[in-house]
Formats: sequence, structure tokens, C-alpha cells
Amino acid sequence: MSDRRTRIADAVITLLAEQGSRGLTHRAVDAQAGLPKGSTSYYFRSRAELLGAAAPRLAELDIALVDQGGNDPASFMGHILDESLSGVGRIRTLARYELMLEAARRPEIHAALTAGTNRFRDKLTSLFPLADPQEARLLAGDVIAYMDGLFLSNITSPQMQRQSAVELKCRLARFIDLGVETSHE
Repeated sequence: MSDRRTRIADAVITLLAEQGSRGLTHRAVDAQAGLPKGSTSYYFRSRAELLGAAAPRLAELDIALVDQGGNDPASFMGHILDESLSGVGRIRTLARYELMLEAARRPEIHAALTAGTNRFRDKLTSLFPLADPQEARLLAGDVIAYMDGLFLSNITSPQMQRQSAVELKCRLARFIDLGVETSHE
């Protein structure tokens, strides 16, 4: 992706997080990216193309985040949690949820988001000390689903009702331990 296309995709991600998909217009993207009016429509003619640019960019950023994670399930998930619920990571998490809803109706967006999820699942699967690789993959999928639920609940709750990162890490660790323990039976 060229620098300008990347800048536009990053602006789309920020707008999705801040205003939701209803706030996504070419004019808003131009302003967010600091580009002259009409620049975004030169690169991406439709709203669908803007969403289509954001999904692979988000997957690219997610894959980089996954590759920076730890080498055991708890530290890896702690890293993901820390990076997903504050600052720029929170923006990406909100945008991801907006794109997930769009992906339910748009296969091209679904495909791009799936690339990031698959990389995440592969990394997490490799961290589980289970003899059966299929069990490890299933457990990784369960952990991702549980984590998505925790993140969605936390990120959409009023500030005063949000759980701390420490509380969320403890809940994730208990879920992972339970899953590994159950898989060994």
C-alpha cells in the first residue's frame, strides 16, 4: 500500500472508532488524514472501497502486534490486552468491531479480517502445550471468542464500569488455565 493509501486507511480506522460507520465519508477521511478535499475519492471511489482499504490495514497492524507478543499464553494474552484497550490499540479495537459488523454483509471485508484472526489463532495455538494440535487450535478459538467478549463488554461500558487491565488479565488467565486443564483430561 502506498504511503497516501496507508494514510487514508489509517484515517478510516480512526473515523470508524470515533464516529462509527455512519461517520465515514470521503470528506471526513480527507480531514482526518490531513489531505486536500477530494483526495480520498481519487484513491477510493466508494464507501465500500474505503472499508475495503481499512480491513487489510487493520489486519496488517494486528499481525505486527501478534508477532510482538510473548512466548507463553499468559504473557502473550497480557500483551494483546495491554495493546488493545488503551491509546491507539483502543482505536483499532473499536474499528475492528465496526468492521466485524460490516463483514457480516461484505465478504471482501470478512476475508481481510480473517487473515488477522488466523495469524492470531496460529500464534496462540503454538503456545498451548497440548499433545493434540487440533485440541490446541480449538482452545485458541475459544480463548479468542472469550477475549472478544471481554473486550467488547469492557470497551463499550462507561468508564466507571470498566474492569482494570489486571482484572481482565486474571479472567483471561483463569479461562486459559481451565481450557488447558480440561484439554488434558
